[in-house]
Amino acid sequence: MTSSVVSTLLALAACAVPATSSYSSASTIFDLYKRQSTCATVVESCSTAAAAASTCCVNRPGGQLLQVQFWDTDPVEGPANSWGIHGLWPDECTGDYQEDCDTTREYTDITTLIEKYGTTDLLDFMNTYWNSDDETNEEFWEHEWATHGTCISTLDPTCYTDYETGIEAVDFFQIVVNLFQTLNTYETLYAAGIVPSNTKTYTLAEIVDAISASFGEDPVLLCDDDTISEIYYGFFVNGPLVNQDFVPAAVVGEDSTCPDTGIKYPVKSGATTTVATTATLTATSVPLPTSGDATTTATAETTSSTSTTSRKITLPGKTATTTSTAATSTSTSTSSVSGSGYWVAYYDGVETGCLISEGTWYVSGTCATYDLTTSGSGFTMTSSKGSCEVSDDELTCASGDSATTFTSVDGYLAYDGATTFYCDVVPSGSEQGYVWTDYGDYEVTFLWSPK
Repeated sequence: MTSSVVSTLLALAACAVPATSSYSSASTIFDLYKRQSTCATVVESCSTAAAAASTCCVNRPGGQLLQVQFWDTDPVEGPANSWGIHGLWPDECTGDYQEDCDTTREYTDITTLIEKYGTTDLLDFMNTYWNSDDETNEEFWEHEWATHGTCISTLDPTCYTDYETGIEAVDFFQIVVNLFQTLNTYETLYAAGIVPSNTKTYTLAEIVDAISASFGEDPVLLCDDDTISEIYYGFFVNGPLVNQDFVPAAVVGEDSTCPDTGIKYPVKSGATTTVATTATLTATSVPLPTSGDATTTATAETTSSTSTTSRKITLPGKTATTTSTAATSTSTSTSSVSGSGYWVAYYDGVETGCLISEGTWYVSGTCATYDLTTSGSGFTMTSSKGSCEVSDDELTCASGDSATTFTSVDGYLAYDGATTFYCDVVPSGSEQGYVWTDYGDYEVTFLWSPK
C-alpha cells in the first residue's frame, strides 16, 4: 500500500463522511478533531524539520509509529479470519522508546470515556478486534493508552483548543482502529496464498514479501519459537496524529524473531468469524480459514461484535443484517424461500454457523449454496454434493440421494411441518454436526438467506 493511499484513506476517516472508509468511523470524531489547534505547516515526523517544530504539530520524540497486530492462537483471541489489534506505539526515530509519559492521564475507565465522547460502534469494534489473552479488554486498553498513548506528543491536552478530560484518549483509540482497518493482514496474506493451516508452513521471505508488496515497506514479524504471533507496521506521520496522514516506513530498532523457514501460521480453532451485533459498520470481504491445508477460495463478511460467545458465518457476498446479539432476525415469508441461497443455523437463539454441502452443521467454514426447486406444496434441495434427503431420520446431501420434499415456516426449513432439527453435538472448529429430524441432544433451526 503506497503512502498516498494510506494518507488518503485516513484523511477521509478524519475529514469526510464516515461511511467512505472501509468501516464507518465514530460519528462524532470530526467534532473531536476540530478541537485541536491548526498548525501553520505540515511537518513529517523524524524529518530534519521535525526537531524545530512544535510538539503539538509533529510527533516527537516518538516520531516512528508502530501499528502492532496479534495472531493469537494459544489461547485463541479474536475472529478466525482477522488479525487483532495490539496497539500503536510511538518509538523514537532511532528505535528507542519512552513509556508511561504522563501518570496524571492514566485513565481507568476507557469504556466510559468512549461512551461519553465516541460511539458504540467504536466500542463494538474494539471488543471484537482489540482483545488480550491474559487480562480484560478494559485493562488492556488502559495499559495501551497509559503506556503508549500518553507518549504521543500531539495528543497532549495543551494541543487542544477546547480540552475536556480524556478526549485525547478517545481520539487515540479511534485513530488506532481507523489505521488497523487499512491494514488487513489476513486478507493480504490470503491473497498471496498464505493461509492459516495446521499442517503447512511458510518461509519468512514469503510472508514479508507478501506484506511489503501491499504495504510498500517490509514489516517486522515476531514468532513464539516457530509460530507466528505478531506483526509490526512502521509509519511516519505528517503533522499531528489526528490528521491521520500516515507514511509507511521501514521499522527501525526491531528485528524479526521468526526462523527463515518452517514458520507455522495455525488456524484459530473454534474462533468466531463474525458475530451478531447492533453496530452499523460497513463490512469488508475477508476469506475464511480451513482447519487443515487452507485451500478454499470462498469469502465471508466481517463485522463488529459485542460478544465473542455467538458464532456466525456470514454468507459469501452478503452483509450481515442481524440487529441484536440475541439474533432476533427478520422472518422470511414462505414465498421467499426459493431459488439459491443458504441455510443459516440458529442455536439457543443465536446465529451459529450454517449447513454445508453434505447437509451437516458447521461453524468454521463457508456456507454452502443450496438450490431449491418447487415440488408440490414444498420444494426439493440440492447442494454441490447432490440431492438432499431425509433417510432414517438423518439429513444428507449426496449424489444418488432421493430428493425429499421440504417446506418452510416463516423462512425456517421444515420437515413434516417441524422446524426443529437435532444434533448430538454443537460443532466447533473443524467439527461437523450430523443433523437429525427427530432426536438428538441439541436443538437447531435453519433460516433461509437468499443469494
